[in-house]
Formats: sequence, C-alpha cells, structure tokens
Amino acid sequence: MRSLNVGCGNDIRPKGEGWVNMDLLPMPGVDTVHDMMELPWPFPDASFDLVLAKHVLEHVPHRIPGHKRDGFLLWMEEVHRVLAPDGRFQCVVPYYRHDGYWIDPTHTRTVHPSNFFYLTPESHENFYTPARFRVEKLDKVGQGFSILGGRVNTWHLQRYLRIPSLPFAKGANELHVTLRKLPRDADWRPPPG
Repeated sequence: MRSLNVGCGNDIRPKGEGWVNMDLLPMPGVDTVHDMMELPWPFPDASFDLVLAKHVLEHVPHRIPGHKRDGFLLWMEEVHRVLAPDGRFQCVVPYYRHDGYWIDPTHTRTVHPSNFFYLTPESHENFYTPARFRVEKLDKVGQGFSILGGRVNTWHLQRYLRIPSLPFAKGANELHVTLRKLPRDADWRPPPG
C-alpha cells in the first residue's frame, strides 16, 4: 500500500511501509520537498491508497494564488486526483470549538465537521466540486482543557509531558476524519461567475 503524508513536518512515516513524506521544508526524512499549496502535486493520478493530512487543512487558505475557486475545494480535488480508486483520505484538524484552535496565527480557515459532507453525492451543495467522497469517520477526540490563556492545552500535556488524560477536562480538541474516494461526478459543471 502506498501512502502520502502531506505536510508531514517532523511526523515522518516509514518508507519501508510504503510512505512518501511530503513537506515544504527539506527536513530529515522528507522524501518529496513540495509546497502543498502548489497544485498539482508532483505525483501521477491514482498514486496512493491513503493520503494523510495531520494538522494541515486548517492552514489551507481560501485563495491559492493563480486559482479563482476556494482553496479547500481545490485541495480536496488534488487529494481525490492522487488517490487510487476506493482510496482513503485521513485528516486530523483542531476542533473548531476548542480555544486552542483560535490562538495559532497560521490557521487560515475553520474546518467544521459538516464541511466534508459538501463532498458527498447526497449533498444539495455538491456543485462546488466534482470530487466525491463518502464520509466514513468523523470523531471529536481529546479533551478541551486549556491553561495560560490557551497557550497550553491537553494536546501539549499529552505530547510533551506524556500525561494521557485529565479527569476534569471536558470537550474535544481534535476532529479525526476518514473519507473514501468515490468516482468523480461526470456531470459536474462549475457554477457560473
């Protein structure tokens, strides 16, 4: 199984397990140095069975230079293009109701759980893009406790101090999503204007 880790940063996945790690910076373990906002990505159609994007989608701007349509839609079309038939897209984004979501100045968009349903065949709003997916998983996870004005939350405690959970913390700090690629909508036409 070939898998693409988009915007991998320091989260390097094993090459021996079929992973291709792509990032803007040429850090150790990065296989493909490429700006994820520069479309198309340097891979042929249907190259991957899995595309992973951990804490990436919230950084996709509404306007990508050289394109007129929304960056989220263009980005998801690129994910769709590089996925093999029936491939999966997995992403993790900060949960929009968590304080930590709003403190990172590099977050350019809110990712709401309902955003992904605009990509399904059943959506009444599916005229935005021909890329079609089935929502397989949509889970709020983690705990939403934050201290020091939101600069430290349970994600930081779990990652750096190895504290697995806090019994008094409530809410979610991440949204975990899995989408399954469906065939493109052959009848799709871009909206006028």
